[in-house]
Amino acid sequence: MRAGLFLCQSNFFEGQNQYLLDVYYSDRRGVPEMGKWTGIGRGLIVLSAIAVLAMLLVSCGASTKTPLDYKDKVSGVDLGAENKEFAEWGLTEQQVKEHRGKPLRRLKADGETVILEYADYQYSIVNGHVAGYTLMPKHKTAKGLQIGDRQSSIAESYGKDFYARKQKSNELIGYIDKQREQVLEFVISSDRIVAIIVSEFGMFR
Repeated sequence: MRAGLFLCQSNFFEGQNQYLLDVYYSDRRGVPEMGKWTGIGRGLIVLSAIAVLAMLLVSCGASTKTPLDYKDKVSGVDLGAENKEFAEWGLTEQQVKEHRGKPLRRLKADGETVILEYADYQYSIVNGHVAGYTLMPKHKTAKGLQIGDRQSSIAESYGKDFYARKQKSNELIGYIDKQREQVLEFVISSDRIVAIIVSEFGMFR
């Protein structure tokens, strides 16, 4: 079972997407107020929920297409600079903890999926190994993009060799590293990046 699949079958996925976007766009006019994300209690809950939502967008069967459907339609890019410490997929939960220390929180998504949250990344452990991760707010990709940046900054930073797919009401712009079998996706809403996801091909098989 892929990450978050049991949640996709509940009311969680249907209702939380717009709610989280409303919280993120705290002035309700589509301009992110990153400086307001400084509270401890509610703020941490929102950060965690957004990261979980990002993984659900990848793994839920809400779209008939996955990144693998676009593999032969793009030339491919080099994503080796993304999260260098975890360039090699397959680390176990224990290996992640030994390398990174105790996570801020550990979430049990289902019988086969564990989510480990750190200040910069939130890792999805699927079938015993790291299969994907999301970038937490204010943490940047290798080319300097973060949640809240405009959609136009994606192609400016990563080039035009991308695909676009729909997931519910959101648009996802993705880049594929064929050699590493890795995918980098940006979730877009109201012309802004609202989530950044890196996954291995196995997440979609």
